[in-house]
Amino acid sequence: MSKAFDELVARDKKVLCQTYGRYPLAITKAVGCRMWDVDGKQYVDLLSGIAVAGLGHSHPELLEVMREQAGELIHVSNLFYQPRQVELAEKLVATCACDRAFFCNSGAEA
Repeated sequence: MSKAFDELVARDKKVLCQTYGRYPLAITKAVGCRMWDVDGKQYVDLLSGIAVAGLGHSHPELLEVMREQAGELIHVSNLFYQPRQVELAEKLVATCACDRAFFCNSGAEA
């Protein structure tokens, strides 16, 4: 491993709970399905951020939509009505055989 990687791992172990077994890889940048490590080596992201980056990394159109939404609000609890949430549910229901959508916080609720 490189010095940059070893230094990052040492910092990680000092300040983070060691909950996960990690691969010996430190990612610093990603675009589309490509990722780069602390040493500039390129990889193909086959995990999709474990289902949260299935659209790829740093896509210009997605970044613009995310910037726009972050300018309005980032997160609101399901305890409140949300116009954008209703709009999304309407679009989803219109494309499938379901009558309603359920937005949840984790796989446990799903």
